Amino acid sequence: MTLIIATMGFLSAEALFSSSQALPSSGNIVTVNVGVYSDIACTQELDAFGWGEISPGASVTHTIYVKNSGNSQVTLSMNAADWSPTEANGPMVLAWDKEGTTLLPEEVTTAMLTLSVAQNIVSDITEFSVGIVVTGTA
Repeated sequence: MTLIIATMGFLSAEALFSSSQALPSSGNIVTVNVGVYSDIACTQELDAFGWGEISPGASVTHTIYVKNSGNSQVTLSMNAADWSPTEANGPMVLAWDKEGTTLLPEEVTTAMLTLSVAQNIVSDITEFSVGIVVTGTA
């Protein structure tokens, strides 16, 4: 019984020797928001456009405007997704001139998207669609 009383007395003494301090903190949450527009003022958001008729061996270029609407610097990348028909991916190549470009918050850049069609594209591909994915990474 004496051992139990001694242990209880030790715990009570330990509680008397504690200290704490509150530390205020603040910060910013990084937001990444990249928009694609048809005009340099970035008032007309671009959600689709047509390439028109393209001959085998030819290329077509469209101008778009990319704006960083987030609060941190971003690095741009682009990829083509969801080719239809899937066989169009390869004989048709989508590229742009802004891969790896960095944009500061609220900065806008002019980008050139170029779709090239191989001379030897198979003749049964007469219509196509492709998703253009523009990504900003903080």
